[in-house]
Amino acid sequence: MGWPEILDTCNRIVRSPGVFGETVTYRPRVGSPVTITAAFSEEYEEVASDSNLTVVSARPNVLLRLADLALEPVEGDRLDCRGQAWAVEESRTDGTGTSRVFLRKVAP
Repeated sequence: MGWPEILDTCNRIVRSPGVFGETVTYRPRVGSPVTITAAFSEEYEEVASDSNLTVVSARPNVLLRLADLALEPVEGDRLDCRGQAWAVEESRTDGTGTSRVFLRKVAP
């Protein structure tokens, strides 16, 4: 087993239900909805520093496995989680087969 397989196994464990993962429905703008397991967080904090200025931002997001989707997440896709509808604002892939997808609340 190589490094990519080990990393994928670790990511699956972390996102599994009962650990950090929960069931969500991903609704791409193009294609059919799919039910996947992802790690959801409403309190993710992002810190950016530029010289003497530091900015902290709290943004809801999900960490998901790209192989669970037919296409990579794009702005405008939808996601249902915890009884709330969310829209994708931004997706950041990390080069290991996962993506942190930043969300905003929307009407169902």
